[in-house]
Amino acid sequence: MPRFTLTTAVVLAAPVLALLPTPARPAPVPNRPTLRLEPAGEVKVPDLGSYAVALVDEATVAVVGTKGVAPLGDPNELAPNAAFVDLATKAVRPFPTGHTARVNSVSVAHGRVATTSISTDTSPNRDRTVRIWDLKARKTTDSITIEKPADNGTSFYEATWFRKSERIAVLAGERVLVFDPAKPDDRIELACPPAPKRWLSGPVAVSPDDGRVVGSTGGGELIVWDMATRKATVIRDVPPPEERPFEWNFGPLAFGRNGHVFVCRTRSDDEVPEKTAEKDVPADRRGLVQVDVESGRLTALGFGHTIRTHASATDPTGAWVATVGFARPDQPNSGKLTTAGEVRVYHLATKELACQKQVGTNPLIWVSFTPSGKRLVAATAYGEVMWWDVRAN
Repeated sequence: MPRFTLTTAVVLAAPVLALLPTPARPAPVPNRPTLRLEPAGEVKVPDLGSYAVALVDEATVAVVGTKGVAPLGDPNELAPNAAFVDLATKAVRPFPTGHTARVNSVSVAHGRVATTSISTDTSPNRDRTVRIWDLKARKTTDSITIEKPADNGTSFYEATWFRKSERIAVLAGERVLVFDPAKPDDRIELACPPAPKRWLSGPVAVSPDDGRVVGSTGGGELIVWDMATRKATVIRDVPPPEERPFEWNFGPLAFGRNGHVFVCRTRSDDEVPEKTAEKDVPADRRGLVQVDVESGRLTALGFGHTIRTHASATDPTGAWVATVGFARPDQPNSGKLTTAGEVRVYHLATKELACQKQVGTNPLIWVSFTPSGKRLVAATAYGEVMWWDVRAN
């Protein structure tokens, strides 16, 4: 009978062990990007109907509009009103713009605030000026006439600062005027393409490198001007009216970190039909699109709200996109109100919804990340400003 030593046994067993399958290692789980918003504050500016809002710095917001709100009347007949809101102390400081009619836009850069107003047939105080407020001096330093008074008609004006130069772009009907407030008579006129006749209907945006100015029309078109050539290019979001099933209008524009423009669109009906799950709604029905101004390509992101998307903003890293608007309430309320103000934050690369909060019943009309990206600020049309601390990985 053969005798086996311990050493022999180990040697004989080795080949058997080598043939056993190696246990599979679990695949590493990637770190999913996450973001949450923690309530940090809220302020109601007394007797102010908000029409435009701008971030001044990490802890200050400028809100402009009218004295009071006229939900059933003509807001253009109301007196102008504006204020600065301190997010650190929640203090509200009056902002005497000097306008004689509703303050229609506000833009902040280079230590200065630019505001514009509106001129209408019904308003006794027609105001066709852009006014410059010096933040350090706390006073108006310039009042510049945009154009000569017309015999009749309504004129809306919107102003936006350039980033690298101290010029300003002012929307005025069928054109955008570009000038340095120190040399207001030395102007560049960016005209809309002549046919068909177009009217610019919303704020203009300036690219981070000052190379392009973008405006929108009421017919679902973007007009992109190259500042080097002053040539205009038309980017159409939708087919001609006779070919499209829904009516789209462009709203606020915002350049992202990637140089693309984020555009909010409004529909003639809700973004998400009632009794329809959001996951079943195609991306091209939602309110936010991304536009590559180089190629003219539009990308439907699938971002938005169940009723309407009003504005968007990207954080300083370019990773997150916040949208605001109004939606159907997540929870039943005691009254018969059927809408809620809402803020959402999406991760741009994965298209995932990271955070969603409903706040009150008034639609949110403006949103911005602060320069550090550590705070998100939003506002309603009723003088309400609210902000959250951002926690993201």
